[in-house]
Amino acid sequence: MRRIAEGLLLAIVFLLPWQTTWIYGQAFIAGEPFSFGVMNLYAIEGLIVVLLGCAAALSWRQSRRHDLRWMGLFLVYALLSATWAINTELGIAHWIHLAMAALLFLVVAFTRIDVRRLVWAFVLGLMVPVGLGIWQVAVGSSPAVAVLGLATRDAQTLGDAVLVVGGERLLRAYGSFPHPNIFGGYLAMGLVGAGWLWRSAKRQERRWVLLVGVLLFLGLTLSFSRSAWLGLFVLCIVLLAKRRLHAPKSLRGWLAAGKGARLGLALMILIAAALSPLIASRFSSRESLEAQSVSERVEQYGEFVDVFADHVFVGTGLRNYTLALEQIDPGRAWWEYQPMHNTWLLVLAELGVLGFLVLLLSLRPLMNLQALFLIPLGVISLFDHYLWSLWPGLALLALSAACLLRNTTYE
Repeated sequence: MRRIAEGLLLAIVFLLPWQTTWIYGQAFIAGEPFSFGVMNLYAIEGLIVVLLGCAAALSWRQSRRHDLRWMGLFLVYALLSATWAINTELGIAHWIHLAMAALLFLVVAFTRIDVRRLVWAFVLGLMVPVGLGIWQVAVGSSPAVAVLGLATRDAQTLGDAVLVVGGERLLRAYGSFPHPNIFGGYLAMGLVGAGWLWRSAKRQERRWVLLVGVLLFLGLTLSFSRSAWLGLFVLCIVLLAKRRLHAPKSLRGWLAAGKGARLGLALMILIAAALSPLIASRFSSRESLEAQSVSERVEQYGEFVDVFADHVFVGTGLRNYTLALEQIDPGRAWWEYQPMHNTWLLVLAELGVLGFLVLLLSLRPLMNLQALFLIPLGVISLFDHYLWSLWPGLALLALSAACLLRNTTYE
C-alpha cells in the first residue's frame, strides 16, 4: 500500500502541468461570464483527495504543530471570508483550490518519499508541455483537447498572448497552461530543480539533467514571460554573489566544473542569441502591446487603492477582488476587470489586514530554510497574480515550498 501511495504522489507531481478540469459553475461580471468567475475542480485535485485516503500508508516525518496551526487558522479565515464576499459561492470554490494546495504541501513536506524522485517527476512532467510549446510557436496555433484541459490557441485570435514583431503576430508558448506566464513560472522552477539535481547527480545522470535543463530553458525563452526571466536572473545573480563572497576563486572553479556545465551554458547562450530579436521586443516600449501591458498594470495600482480603502480590515472576500472593483467602478467592459497583478497586494485586498497577517505567520516555517531558491516565485509574485488566483499557481507554490522545507529541521 505504501508503494501505491508513493507512486500516486509521484504521478500527481508528474501530471501537475495538465489542466483537465470539470466546470460546475460560472459567476458574471458586467453581465458577462468571465475567466476569473469560473468555478471548477481539477483532475489533479481529485487525485490529491485519493492520496489523502492513502495517507496512513505513507511514512510521515515529525512536524512542528505550532507552525501548522497557523496554516490551519489561515485556511479557516480564508473560508470565513467567503461569507462576507459579494459572491460567496465563488469564494468557496476558490477555497477548495487553496485547501487542495495545502494538502499537497503537507504530503510533500512531511512524508519520507525521496525528494529527488519528486524533483525528477516534476521536471520530466514538463517535457511534453515544452514540446507542445515549441510546436505552438512554430505553427502559430494549437487545437483544443478538452480531456487534457487544452484550449484553442491562435496567433490571429484577439486575446491570445502574442508578440508583434514587424507587424506580424507570433504566438507565445502556452504549453499545457492557460497562459504563457504560468508556463514560464513552472519552467523557471523546473530549472531550479534541474540545478539542484545537477549538484548531486552522478556522471551518467548529469547528461540527462543537462538535456532536461536545455529543453526547459528553450521552453522558458519561448514563453516570453518577463517575470519568469527576471526571477531566474535575480536568483542567478544572488547565487553567484553568495558563492563569490564565500570563495573568491569560485568563478575559476566553476569554469572548470566540467564539460557538461560549459556545454549547457553554451547551448543556452546560443538559444538566447538566436531569439534575441524576439526577446528584445518584449522590452521595447515601441511595441504597442508591450506598452499597453505596462500601462494597464500601472493603472491597477490606483484601482487597488480604491478597493482596499473600502475593505481594509477583512478584505473583499476570497476571489472577489474583481467583483468589488466592478462595484466601485461600474460600466466598464467585463474584460477590463482584472485581478491586481501583484500577488501580495491581491491577498491583502481579498483578505484584508487581518488575513494578511495570519498568512505571514503561516509562512514562518519557510524562513528557516534557504529561501533564496524561492526567489523566482518571489519576483513573479510582484508582477503577476496566478500564484494566488489560479490552481496551477497555488500548486506550484505549494510544491516548491514543500520541497525546500524538506531541508530544514523537519527530518
